[in-house]
Amino acid sequence: MMKCIVRFFENSKRAILDSTKSDKKISWAIIANAIDKPLYELTQMKFKTPKIPKDELIKYFNDLYDDIDNGFRKLLVG
Repeated sequence: MMKCIVRFFENSKRAILDSTKSDKKISWAIIANAIDKPLYELTQMKFKTPKIPKDELIKYFNDLYDDIDNGFRKLLVG
């Protein structure tokens, strides 16, 4: 869970800092609009019940981690 939160933070920070050198500035509002699904999933992680099998939880968090990376990759390229 924490790995996903930290990854989102690091990608956000990097995107904002890298955009200060370019004409296309990236702000928190742009990130929130472009990567809305993973951001929403980050807020919903706390509602995952511990009764879910460990394998399912690991898959969910790994998929979310990949979604975060893919969302930022699309934001920075496109």
